[in-house]
Amino acid sequence: MVGGTAAHASVSLNVASALKSHLRGTHCQSFLAEIRLHVLASDAYFYPDVFVTCGAEQRAAQQAKTDAKLIVEVLSPTTAAFDRGAKFGHFRLLPGLTEYLIIDIETRTADLYRKAENNTWVLRPYSGNDVIELVSVGLSVALDAVVFEDIDSPTKPG
Repeated sequence: MVGGTAAHASVSLNVASALKSHLRGTHCQSFLAEIRLHVLASDAYFYPDVFVTCGAEQRAAQQAKTDAKLIVEVLSPTTAAFDRGAKFGHFRLLPGLTEYLIIDIETRTADLYRKAENNTWVLRPYSGNDVIELVSVGLSVALDAVVFEDIDSPTKPG
């Protein structure tokens, strides 16, 4: 989301940094919103806040990636319904997507959708001191300590 808030940018960077560090030396890469994701099945383009691709074909693609293993969206009031609804509908068409993480700065919570063996999506909500288990990339991240690092809570003075 171009023109977002400092909190939105910080949360995106916190998640991307944890992923980048964890994925170093693997065949996977993490990206921030500057790289397009092309959902071929619906011929739609998106700029996810953070996403992970794996493999030589995705690594070689410079303008737009065509698959993702993990997608992370940081909600804003104007995009929340789209991120949870239509956009997720497009993302579910990606052949390699196994997890979709939605982070809500306002409530300091996260919803992780994980693809099950029968191609259904299972929701796991996270809050407070929970540790998010990103099975798709083998990474555990603490919601408060990592995802919301340096982000004031609504009740905490700035």
